[in-house]
Amino acid sequence: MNKLRQTVWLENVERKKYPKLEQSIETDVVVIGGGITGVLTTYLLSKEGRKVVLIEKKQLGDYATKHTTAFLCQMIDTELGDLISTFGENKARKVVESHGKAIDLIEHIVQEENIDCDFMRCSDYMYACTAKEAEEFEEILDDGIGLGLSIGLEPGEKLGFENFGYVEIKNQAKFHPLKFIEAIAEKAVNYGAEIYENTEAKEISESPLSIKTDNGTVNANWIISATYEPFKQPFGLFFKKGMYRSYILELHIPKGKFPEGIYEGMDNPYHYFRIDRKKTYDRMIIGG
Repeated sequence: MNKLRQTVWLENVERKKYPKLEQSIETDVVVIGGGITGVLTTYLLSKEGRKVVLIEKKQLGDYATKHTTAFLCQMIDTELGDLISTFGENKARKVVESHGKAIDLIEHIVQEENIDCDFMRCSDYMYACTAKEAEEFEEILDDGIGLGLSIGLEPGEKLGFENFGYVEIKNQAKFHPLKFIEAIAEKAVNYGAEIYENTEAKEISESPLSIKTDNGTVNANWIISATYEPFKQPFGLFFKKGMYRSYILELHIPKGKFPEGIYEGMDNPYHYFRIDRKKTYDRMIIGG
């Protein structure tokens, strides 16, 4: 593969291959989609004793999961002020809290299952490149405190590059997404789950509840769609989203130039990067 187009997460990772579904089967729950959402759902349900089948069109993690910069943070792309004005403070707080609980859950699984996936708690630095951008900090700070974030305003010298100050959100995290889903997929199978790759969901029937694939039908009591777009109505959400294309580059930089963590610019389209400590260098994964 051309390394200019290869995701960094494929380096030094052994990816287990799962069989293709070749016959009709029955299960309690079937999960469509083998990204982090689908694999994590399969893991959690199988651990509780549910009979779970996961089907993936290609290989686990082949879409968004292996092309992410793998930030685990409570600041989503929608600005906090917009969340509050659109949904109200209580619902906005639930959004922020849910992301915090998701980070806690991943950390708990990593520790409980002894998973080596480079999970690390760190700060999320939202920096301003202009004085005009810095004018937004007070509102971000007030909204963040009101929604329960561990957030503070800093002058900017710490970051190691020219800026007009930054907001630091503590207790965020970063990890290696493919190492994580490869490990929990194996754990899910150990708990009794079945995983089928190269198995595309073609059609959902409601009576009886089932999913048709190329080589068989999966009958189930529950169907969970964990695809990037909703499986049954892919265009229902598609036209409501802002469309962006993001390009990501891996760089090796001198050790200690930036604090290890995750970084987000305030421009639009914005830029973002993460710093990972290595033995002889720091790795910067930068996108925008």
